[in-house]
Parts: sequence; C-alpha cells; structure tokens
Amino acid sequence: MGAAPSPIRYRKRVMLMITQSTMGVLAAILGVLTVSGAVTVWQIYLFALALGAVTALDTPARQSFVVEMVGPDQLQNAVSLNSANFNLGRVVGPAVAGVMIGLFSSQIVGSGWVFLINAISYVAVVGSLAAIRVRDLLPAKRVERRPGQQLEGFRYLRTRPDLLAVLGTVLVFGTFGLNFPVLLPLFTTRVFHSGASAYGLLSAVMAVGSLAGALLAARRGTARIRMVLGGAIAFGLLEAASASMPDFAAFGLMLLLTGTAALTVATTANAVMQTSVTPQLRGG
Repeated sequence: MGAAPSPIRYRKRVMLMITQSTMGVLAAILGVLTVSGAVTVWQIYLFALALGAVTALDTPARQSFVVEMVGPDQLQNAVSLNSANFNLGRVVGPAVAGVMIGLFSSQIVGSGWVFLINAISYVAVVGSLAAIRVRDLLPAKRVERRPGQQLEGFRYLRTRPDLLAVLGTVLVFGTFGLNFPVLLPLFTTRVFHSGASAYGLLSAVMAVGSLAGALLAARRGTARIRMVLGGAIAFGLLEAASASMPDFAAFGLMLLLTGTAALTVATTANAVMQTSVTPQLRGG
C-alpha cells in the first residue's frame, strides 16, 4: 500500500488570505440576516462557532507572519506593534460599533449594518495581503513533516520554564480577565441604565487606555517576563476596582487604566513568545 497523501500546507500569507476572506463572508451573511430580520439565536451561536474555528487558524499564522516581514534587528518592535494593533482593534471595534448602532433607530437593524460594513473592511485586508511582494519576505526554513510534531512543541516548553510562566499568566489573564469587554454592555444597561451611545463612549475610553498600553509596550527595547507578570497583577487590581466604582465617570476613568494594563500584558506576552522560541516552532 502506498503512503497516505500529506495534508496541504499553505504559506502563511496564503493562509491569512483564506481565513480573512472567510471572516468577511461570515460577517456579510450575518449582516444580511440581521438587516432582513431573519436572524435567530441558533444562527448567532453557529456563526460564533465558525468564527472561532477560523480564528484558531488565523491567529498563529498572523502573529508568526510578522516575523517574516522584517529583519532580525526589527523583530522586537514588529512583534510588539502587531500585537498592539490586533488587541487595540478588539477594543476600538466595539467602541465604533456602539456609536454606529446608536445612530440607527433600531439597534437590531443597526447591528446588521455594522456587520455589513465590517464585511466590506475585509476587502482592504485581503487586498493588502495580495499586494505584498513575496520576494521581500524572510520566511523561516520549512520543517519537514513528520509524526509527533504537535507534541514537539509541548516537549520544548518543558525545557523553558520562562515561557511556561508567560503561558500560565496569559491563561489566567485571558480566561478570567479579558471577558470584561463582554460584560461592558451589561454594565452600561443594567448598572448605569444607558444605551448604545454610552456603551460606545465607554469602549472609546477603554480604547484610549489600550492605545497607551500598546505604545508603551511597543517602544520598549526588550520584552521582559516581569512586565507580563506585573501587568497582569495590576490589571486584576484595576478590574476589581472598576467593578466598585459608584458612577459612570469614575467607571470610565478606571476603564482607561484597565485598558492600559490589559494591552501591556497582551502585547508584551506575545512579544516574549514570538522572539524567544526557535523559528521552526513559531505558529502557522
């Protein structure tokens, strides 16, 4: 019997074009369903599942692709700026969406138009990836496919307690802390009894703090593990303090500081991981 054919392996740029195009299609379909009033809860769950699956392929390819775009002397800054840009987008996006939804008479229909605008934005992303000059990239040497490659990454981590500490911190930080943007609409409506415009304002305030944290992380010459650990502790304390704020203005001020700490942790942790591992073990 002949050997089974190997799974297709794509270059990171091609993989990103596929995943970004798929995200755009998902956003467009959800937007059409929402604007038409045909959207249901089970459909939203299905789209969330599909988006999560695509993101699982997109994120490691995107983060490691940045390394191929610059030389070794610019690696630290490039990784930090990429992580800062992505995480900042996660905060700015809901802020812009909240303001736009507030401009429409119906929040449900307004959400649909926001999804459609988001779908159109992917044209620029895919177009930018297509315009990249492949000859100028600096790809790592492709590792020959062999059994046990997934386990090889875990074996490597066993020899790097420093990276395990970063991953453990990010696990706790991401699981129990980064859900606060999801809870922000509930704070807006249930605690402060406001609407989409107020939610957009709070998200924008948090985005300003996130931008500050991203720029602070990106300008550092070296990503240090103690910054990840210290930032995570500060983030936890600030998030707890935010929950106890008595009014809208005080809550917004704490979100400003919380966003700064959150982006400091996320950006620095990603920079540590991308610049500390061997090129063959980077995601993608």
